[in-house]
Amino acid sequence: MRYPAARLTFTWAAGRGGRLVAMDGTPVHTTDSGRPAPPTVVVRRARQSRAVHRDDRLRAG
Repeated sequence: MRYPAARLTFTWAAGRGGRLVAMDGTPVHTTDSGRPAPPTVVVRRARQSRAVHRDDRLRAG
């Protein structure tokens, strides 16, 4: 799965009963339980468009 700023991969690990997650080729680890291995990964695709309203306060100045 690719995004403009990152690439995620999910590799099936039968011994863990789930998919090992990597971001940009680096295995993902949590601070408390090591590598997450979710049994299910849901990918949702959504169209993104430019907003018609903008907040100029958010603009770097």
